[in-house]
Amino acid sequence: MRLLTCILLLLCGQQLFAHPMPNSIVSLSVLDLSIKGEAKMPMLELASAIKQTRIANINDPFFITYFQQHIRALSGDRQWSTTIDSIRMTTDTDPNVGKYQEVLVYFEMTPPDPALLRDFNFRYNAIIHEVVTHKILVFVKQDWKNGIQHGEQIGMIKMDTRSGKVFPMYINLEHGT
Repeated sequence: MRLLTCILLLLCGQQLFAHPMPNSIVSLSVLDLSIKGEAKMPMLELASAIKQTRIANINDPFFITYFQQHIRALSGDRQWSTTIDSIRMTTDTDPNVGKYQEVLVYFEMTPPDPALLRDFNFRYNAIIHEVVTHKILVFVKQDWKNGIQHGEQIGMIKMDTRSGKVFPMYINLEHGT
């Protein structure tokens, strides 16, 4: 089985990796009282997750509700508030795949108590709740207390194939200098 997988990857490798961004990327910036975030995702993957062939109007109120439901933070059993600041679609061109569209979601997560800001479970399951092969790469874009100014990958969120669940990502930013 492994040999067959390797052969398929070698034969189809160009096609498998041609898309400029097959996954979502979430960047978090830690502020004094909240965390600002940016989620970047392929439009086709989002359309598939909401069972559409294409997205006609990204400014439809449906999307604010959708992202508020799929971007959350919790400290213990205490829910943070999530605000969607803006959503937009961009079009770019890649030499391998041509034109493609991405959806950008700008959000803010605020804990019920500022003391909880640096220790929480990040629940992000936009797209992946329906497109089980999707992955979310999570970065801390900026965290002055920890000396992060230019981004650092802290993990990946993906479907647990054994349970069929998407587990939250535990984030502990307590160890600043």
